Amino acid sequence: MNSKLLFVISFGLCLSQSAQSSGASPTPPARSLYLHLDAAKVSAQNGQAVTTWTDLIGNQPLTGTATYVAEYTPGQPGLRFNGTSDSLGTKRLLGGPEAGNLTLFIVGNFATSGNDETSDVLVSAQHPHNADNRLRILKGKDDGKLDVAVGGGSTMSNVWSADTAVHIFGLVAGQSTGKVDFMIDGNVIKSGSHGDYEALQALFFGSYRGSSQFFEGTIAEVLLYNRALGKSEVEAVTKYLLSRYSIKP
Repeated sequence: MNSKLLFVISFGLCLSQSAQSSGASPTPPARSLYLHLDAAKVSAQNGQAVTTWTDLIGNQPLTGTATYVAEYTPGQPGLRFNGTSDSLGTKRLLGGPEAGNLTLFIVGNFATSGNDETSDVLVSAQHPHNADNRLRILKGKDDGKLDVAVGGGSTMSNVWSADTAVHIFGLVAGQSTGKVDFMIDGNVIKSGSHGDYEALQALFFGSYRGSSQFFEGTIAEVLLYNRALGKSEVEAVTKYLLSRYSIKP
């Protein structure tokens, strides 16, 4: 075999082995990625307040408050929300995705399971500013189960009994006409309808509109795509997140 070819192959193998041994994280599929929030990119010390979570794509920084947790999962940090006042969000999304044509992944967990005094809103989004709710994932106060809705479609109620483990919460809207799939760790739990194609203009993690139904728990990473990913693309993102956060589906 040509000596130059042998060198290239050997060099490539060394790079691959080096990346594996150093624990380098894989990167998520980037096509159509609109917003990417990663707690590992936040400059903070354990227990320190975080008032801005910078979007790595550059569309919009989120502001508010949460607490940095250095070792949320093995080797990975997260942002902790206290359930009473913490929230990170924006009322001015720049070119936000349409409710009926998006894909969302959130890595996180609820601090409590079962019934609480108020609902825990993991994520909410509105159109226009402070007006109609167009996306939400929440743990209901009455039954401790998740309710999910996208666009003007009907709410998917009691879709999953929330626990306190770390999960990948996922939504795909528009893979087929009018359809929304809600996923846990890559598995479709329930499907519903999205109802409209209005662009999102406000987005909050940890609350409803930044002012109520505060989430108690932690979020480590958020990936929001401005279209419905195909099945193989959803599998690729899920594989990246499962591996990075050592989640066992």
